[in-house]
Amino acid sequence: MRIRRIGVTGMALLALGMSLGACSGPRVVSRAAEPGMALLSREEGAAVSMRDYKVVDVRVNVPESLTVSEANSLIPQADIVWHGDPYGDRRVQVATVIRDGMMAGAQNLEGARPVIVEIEVVRFHALTPRARYTVGGNHNIDFWMTVRDAESGEVLEPRRLVDTDLPAYGGTRAVEAEAKGETQKVRIQTFMAEVLQQELGAQAVGVTG
Repeated sequence: MRIRRIGVTGMALLALGMSLGACSGPRVVSRAAEPGMALLSREEGAAVSMRDYKVVDVRVNVPESLTVSEANSLIPQADIVWHGDPYGDRRVQVATVIRDGMMAGAQNLEGARPVIVEIEVVRFHALTPRARYTVGGNHNIDFWMTVRDAESGEVLEPRRLVDTDLPAYGGTRAVEAEAKGETQKVRIQTFMAEVLQQELGAQAVGVTG
């Protein structure tokens, strides 16, 4: 995964890309300051590069405003597409998948400063059974991330958009992976663990001149 920072113009292009290209092709993990927010200065970037975090909780919010599709088409038009659990409350299921994955990744962050990571889901597109057992595609999971001090509640890192894309198995490869226990849920949770570690690592910081 590679990471880049984009400005307000880039945010507009990213939003357009999300609407046109969901589940259609690979994209890098990217991040952006919220519209109107400046990128980190050199001094702020230096402070963040000295992160010493211990993640004690990941709190995932899946807004009720997000649309959900149960359609078994190749690319359903909705914010949430998830068939990796039995039929039920997809918002709750998606929140659990993300939190469990990130909390697993947090086990490798053994810093001195306890923090809470807040996640607000923007899009969660996994594959439908039709796509999974034919053409495959991409798991597209986008969210806002905020990092707070666990004791004071102070915002250590203002919320930023994290845009992720994980190639998804299709056809025979998907069937073989399923037989080995490598389900969509397992792959996505493993990926979310990696995303958390990379997002909270010093190498993820973009610094302006």
